[in-house]
Amino acid sequence: MVNSAASKEFGGKPDVATAEFQEALRITGDKMLLARVLLAYRVGVMTNNRKLFHDELVKVLDTDPAIWPEQRLANEVAHRRARRYLSHEKELFQ
Repeated sequence: MVNSAASKEFGGKPDVATAEFQEALRITGDKMLLARVLLAYRVGVMTNNRKLFHDELVKVLDTDPAIWPEQRLANEVAHRRARRYLSHEKELFQ
């Protein structure tokens, strides 16, 4: 999150942030959907990468929140955020 907190012009490091989010997904066996939502929102918007943004959020919505029963609440939150962010896609990428 730290590396995606600011745009590249202000010291943000989208490549490092992407690698860290991918590492979080690898560690959790791609079951922590919130990491994918944050990757899409933070890095996608920072780099103006609409395809990354859209594709990652659609992957979240295509995944059952019960994929990781112990983290179902976090995955339900990820689903809600993914729907919310997708509803604002046009505004974020003008």
